[in-house]
Amino acid sequence: MPKTPKLSWFMLVATQMLLSTGCGESKATGRVIHKNDRKSSTTEPVESGTGDSKGTHIRGEPTKQHQVLGLFGGYLSCSSNQDAPLDGTRMVRFLNLINAQQETNGAVPGHFVSCFGVDPSVVNFMTSDEPNKVRKLPVQQFIQEFQGMIRRTEQPEVHIVGHSYGGWLSLQIANSIRSENPLSSLTTIDPISHLLCTPPDVINSLVGNPVKPACNQAPADLPDEDLAQIAERAKTWINFYQTDANLLHSGSLNGAENVKLNFPAAPIDPHTHIADDQLVISKVLERIIGN
Repeated sequence: MPKTPKLSWFMLVATQMLLSTGCGESKATGRVIHKNDRKSSTTEPVESGTGDSKGTHIRGEPTKQHQVLGLFGGYLSCSSNQDAPLDGTRMVRFLNLINAQQETNGAVPGHFVSCFGVDPSVVNFMTSDEPNKVRKLPVQQFIQEFQGMIRRTEQPEVHIVGHSYGGWLSLQIANSIRSENPLSSLTTIDPISHLLCTPPDVINSLVGNPVKPACNQAPADLPDEDLAQIAERAKTWINFYQTDANLLHSGSLNGAENVKLNFPAAPIDPHTHIADDQLVISKVLERIIGN
């Protein structure tokens, strides 16, 4: 398996180029709105490790939430606020929409909300267990943390949504969930493998070099047998994709309900904007709130 490139000056240059061409997010204001505090929260950055819990929940105890949400943003989806990198991100907006609906029936879903910054091997995230703390972990450790929330939740209903590199992350997590914890819903939005299509690969195509095939297809990290098992575990799995961004787009995935969306042709913009499509948003809410 290819190794993720180390952070370097080239990655920093790549970041600036990708930002200038539209990779990342359509930014909007907004912070996480907690049920008991409708005002904005302040997050505390933590570089790595589990840290000390500052909430009422003690790590390791069973949680009372039955619903577990995984909302995973793509590359450069973190905000520019280093103290609160998830504020204003697309996945936080998803969470606030979901919470606004769930509060009417008293539900309190557990959640992991994440984004990628410059280094695609590190996940920035916050959880319902520690809502005032932003943490950073390597991808595999992050997957283990999410699995831990599932194990601590009684009769969990697991819903996973991921865009771009977050879509790849969603597939990795879905593949790690065993049959005793079936997925209630899985939504992948133009998923791209961060191992097979790296930021430098995209930059190479931006400067005129041939597009790497892995940047124009669905993630090929998982064999068809694993995709079949994911489809068997998931009650519903919908995969949205587009092919109008000639430098960066996904494709259909075996086992999923594949939905191709159309956008005006552009090098990268359709890949960024697909997660803001009203059909995508409505289907995400329908699958999570309707269960």
